[in-house]
This record gives sequence, structure tokens and C-alpha cells, in this order.
Amino acid sequence: MTVARKSRDNPFPAGTVVSDSIAPFANYFGHSFADGKARIDIFKESFSEGQPQRSTMGIRGQFGSGKTHLAFQLADYFTHNTQSRMIYTKIDHVDFLDLYKNAFARKFDEESLKSVVAMHIAKLLRQKSPASGVAEVRGMSLTDIAQKEVDNAVKTNPQYVLDLVTEDLLPVSGLGLELDYQIEDSPSVARDFFKAYSRIKDSNLSKLGVRWIRGEQLTNSEREDLGLDLAAINQPSHAKEAMRFLLEAHRKANIEVLFCVDEFERIAVRGTPQDRAATPGLIKDLAEMFSKTGHIFLLSGIDDAWSAMPADVFDRINRQDIIEMRLTNEECEGLIDQYCTNEKFAVSELFERDSTAFLFEVGGRNPRQVLHIAHHAFQSTGGKRRIGRADIVEGANKALSDPNRIKSVQENVERVAQNLGLGVQKDRQVGDARYSYVLGPANKPSILVNIMQSIFKEDEGFCPDSCRKVEGVFS
Repeated sequence: MTVARKSRDNPFPAGTVVSDSIAPFANYFGHSFADGKARIDIFKESFSEGQPQRSTMGIRGQFGSGKTHLAFQLADYFTHNTQSRMIYTKIDHVDFLDLYKNAFARKFDEESLKSVVAMHIAKLLRQKSPASGVAEVRGMSLTDIAQKEVDNAVKTNPQYVLDLVTEDLLPVSGLGLELDYQIEDSPSVARDFFKAYSRIKDSNLSKLGVRWIRGEQLTNSEREDLGLDLAAINQPSHAKEAMRFLLEAHRKANIEVLFCVDEFERIAVRGTPQDRAATPGLIKDLAEMFSKTGHIFLLSGIDDAWSAMPADVFDRINRQDIIEMRLTNEECEGLIDQYCTNEKFAVSELFERDSTAFLFEVGGRNPRQVLHIAHHAFQSTGGKRRIGRADIVEGANKALSDPNRIKSVQENVERVAQNLGLGVQKDRQVGDARYSYVLGPANKPSILVNIMQSIFKEDEGFCPDSCRKVEGVFS
């Protein structure tokens, strides 16, 4: 049976690796999304009541199981039709200062920080003086009303605004107001944060305040203009305090934040020995901070990364709140159908009877592998006939030998070698054998690596990692 149209585009993508958006891919919602959505619903309801729950979540699965896709789906749901904010990042080293500056604070631009300050300070002004609010104007958003209200207060009494912010946020630092101001000889990130934060609504000083909060270095004159002790947030301890203050300010402005750290195997499994040892501490710090400030911390990674975590990590991120990425046959069918629907034809038009079940088995019910094999299987038919078992076998072999797949393995080997401080030589002879990589000193290599291709046979099980084999020889 031939496909109705002589020529059609391949409905299955050549690559399904999500970087910063899921827009190019079919948006299939499975049970994992339903699990995450339920947790977000509980959080949002409890957040509005002032007692946030389910503030930590996890995503766990194999390479290609759809973890990043799910993270972006949940982020879209979290931020849909609300002022909620989502921050997504991947990190390669355990460094809280770098995490704050490059993965967190710099994701907030001047306008977003201005809106937080406006909503927060307007709320404080109304609590102190309910009659001080600005009359609602038709067509103005709540943020616009808040900003107008705060602008008036800053112009008339800027010190009063600073005092309000300080009084409201100081308990987050764990210091009493009197004690904090007695430490005159010691620079205080708490005191500086309050000043920089309150200046964001000052038209003359807002840009400086935003730059300081985002972790940028100020000149001495700029620092003095803001009245700060510190020219920059330049220590991990300062970064932790600043992040906590910023999160607390968002909560007090009724703006929810979801912070997602994806692929944490980069530090937990593939990092340096120092990073691997420090990863549990970083995760515990973040989980505790987000729980205490009432926002969501979402951690995503492969099985090996989660397995490397000690028991006390799961005291912060409960195992019941870690979503396992495993597709059923029905969900695999739904995923394939979603891509076919985008091209306006049915799965039955494209696949021979029972060949989809064979595809799911060969692909290990792994979304990336299933779609990758389906892409190559379609290519083998030229779009002129339905896909059968033989096409799927051919597709699997092309997927296994895909240059991009091999390149990914090569990049991982080189990254691990760099993290471990090992020298790298490619395609070298050692004794009677030739190896893809020789790692370590040139005259006495410690690790020999071979990257080998495999051929899939229908009477053999499909191994997701069968396209590569690594041999280590330690001297």
C-alpha cells in the first residue's frame, strides 16, 4: 500500500535534543506531565494561601527519556497567564557565586526587577497606610498601579521606603536590625541588598541597583552613589544571602519563581572529584532555600546522578516528588501519533500492522531513540510506502551509526578528561592495538578508550548504549 501523497516531509525529527525551547517538537503530554502538573497545582494553591507546599521536585530518567522536554512543559504550565517566573539553567561546576551571578540573578532584567520592587513596596505601603494607595484606573494593570504608587512614595520619602524594605526583609538574614547596624566595620551584604533593592524605583539610581543585584562590579563612585559598602557580590556566602533576599522579595510581591537545574549529572557524575563531592551540599542548600522562601526548585538528571546522592538529599527532595520518565506502549503510540497528526495523516497510513510495537521495543520505549529510529525508517521508504519491520531494523542501524551520536560520545570523553586534568591523544597506537583516545601522560597513559559501532539484528535485544564501548586500562 502506498502513502496517499507521492511526496511528504519526514514527520519525525532528525534530532530531538532540547536546548532552550520545545517549540520545534510535538508537544505530547504523558503521565509524567500529569504528575508534575498535579504537584504544581498543589503548590500554587498553597502559595496563594501563604503556606507554600511541594516546593522541591525532581525529574529522573535515561538519556533521551524526555526530561528536559518535561521541564519546559511544566515551566510553560507554571507561567501560563500569571506573573510567575521560570529560570532554567545547566551548570558545569559547583560554585554558588557563579550560580547566583550567571544562572540566576542575570536572568532578571531591569523591567522584571522593577515590577517585583513595585509590587512588593506597594503591598508594604498599603499595609502601613491603607488610604495611601493610588486609585485604580481603567486599563491599568496591577503592576502599573503598583509602580505609580511606589513612584510617588520614592519621590516624597525615599528613606521611608528603604526603612520599609529593610524591616520587611531583614528577618531573612537571621540578624536583628540593631545588631546588623552595630557591625559598622564589617561590610554587610544584607544592608547593601536593602539599599540597592530599594533604589531600583529611583530613576537616577535604578540601573546601578539592578547591576549590583545581578552581581556586576561597580566602580567606587557608583558604589558611593548607592551608599553601599560592597562594590560587588563577590563571595559565595554573599551570593547565598542575595539569592535568599531576592526570592523572599518575590514571595512578598506574590510572584512565584520556578528554578530548574537540568542535567545535574554534569557535576554529580561527570564533574571533577571536588565537584562530585560538593554536589550534594549544593543541592541541599538550594532545596532548603526554596522551601523556606516558598518557591519551587526543580532538579533534573539521569539515573546515575540520582543514585550518587546520599540519603540526606532525599530528606530535602522527597522520593515521592521525583518524577520517573518511563513511557508505556500506549504513550509511545501517542507520541508517534502526535508527530503524524502534525502532518495530517494517521499512524496506520505510515506503519504496517504491528510494526509500531516493534519500533517501541527496538527503541527501548525511549522517546529520543524511538523518534530517531522512526526518522531513519521513514527515510528508507522515501515516503512512498508504509514502514515495516525491515525498515525499522535499517533505521536502528542508521541511528546507531549516526555521526552526531558518535560525536556526542567523543565530546563526553574529552570533557571528562578535561575535568580530570588528563592529557588527550586521539587515534593512537598502544602496543598491538589502536585506540580512539589515550588519556593521561603520553609516555604512560592511564586510560585507553575505544568508541565502537554496533549493528542491530532483529533476533538480538536492542541496547541503548550498544553504539559505544569504553575500555579502561589503569597502570
